[in-house]
Amino acid sequence: ADVLTISGPVTRQLKVAMEKTYEAMPDPKIVIALGDGACSGSLYDKTYACLGRVDQFIPVDIYIPGDPPTPEEILNGLLLCKVFL
Repeated sequence: ADVLTISGPVTRQLKVAMEKTYEAMPDPKIVIALGDGACSGSLYDKTYACLGRVDQFIPVDIYIPGDPPTPEEILNGLLLCKVFL
């Protein structure tokens, strides 16, 4: 995969899988944080199951905030991937 899209806050169960997936990706690696949970941790940032936002664990290239983001915002974010490739 050239693009890794994460659409929620990082949970205890997701962290290891997310990091392994990121390490397995070929360069150039593009990471998209999709939605408020992934971008800022949202309401769940400090709960037992959640560890926080994505950029605390892997580098993020594109942030698409919103709860949920509109289809137009998602498409605009995906089109930004072209800049990184």
